[in-house]
Amino acid sequence: MGGSMSIINETNVPLNIALKQITPLYYQNSVKPGETMYKDTGAIHLTVEATIDFGEHTQYSNWSNIINNPINLLSVSSPGWYAGYNHKLAIRGGPEPFIDDANGKRFLQLDNWKPLEIVEI
Repeated sequence: MGGSMSIINETNVPLNIALKQITPLYYQNSVKPGETMYKDTGAIHLTVEATIDFGEHTQYSNWSNIINNPINLLSVSSPGWYAGYNHKLAIRGGPEPFIDDANGKRFLQLDNWKPLEIVEI
């Protein structure tokens, strides 16, 4: 019997999302606000992890299975999800959208910051 995970980005910023055991088994980078990551997972226990996407240096890759991406203050991790049936999760919170300065550099607006959270919907 299989299962699946659907994870909706309900934040204002792009996220890198991974379904992990010890290392990422499934991942999707640059999940934009309002987009959904969908994976057929099978009936296994997973940790859901999400980090704010600041570009290639913060994204998951095939090498993430060997060299783990560090958890930082702009991430959330929720262990113990059993994927034996179809879960629908949402990631909420985080900063306001990115802003660009006059030189084209991207910055987070840290006003009204809310902690990232993973919830079942």
